[in-house]
Amino acid sequence: MAPALVTLLVLSWAGLAAVTGFGYAGSLGYAEAARHVRLAIPAFIFGTMAHSMTMFYFIGTGKVVREAAAEHGLDGSWVEETRSYQRRTFGWATYTLGAIVLVPILGGAVDTGLLPAWVHGGLGVVTVAMAGWASYLEIVCISRNLTLLDRLERTLGERAAAGTAAASGAGEPAP
Repeated sequence: MAPALVTLLVLSWAGLAAVTGFGYAGSLGYAEAARHVRLAIPAFIFGTMAHSMTMFYFIGTGKVVREAAAEHGLDGSWVEETRSYQRRTFGWATYTLGAIVLVPILGGAVDTGLLPAWVHGGLGVVTVAMAGWASYLEIVCISRNLTLLDRLERTLGERAAAGTAAASGAGEPAP
């Protein structure tokens, strides 16, 4: 799941950047506006999917860590570490989602003449920057979370092996 999320985050950011670039090229007469609109729809879909799915990933893995810590009597540092990743990413992901949703709405307002184009274009540039930063934070935290999950799996495996060895009498001197 994590490699797919990282790929989706990178591709969605690239799509948003391309859409913004085509928008500016179109405003200067170098590209057709229809291409900007055609690319904006999938960029919107992939951008919202990438950040919302990443949030659900952290919710799900946080639950796994919380349940494992409770079941196996682990200290609270495991849960706190996974929560720290949620705190680092959720704010940026949420605001980025809002910007990704707002930009096409403002694009429609520009198309109908209700807003000047610079408002839509300016927010498009800000959204690309926000999405880039949010994606960076999410990728870093996904990587750290995977390391946490690997450590958790090793710790639980070692405890299980130690419990099995103790239950079978391993390590006791032979009579």
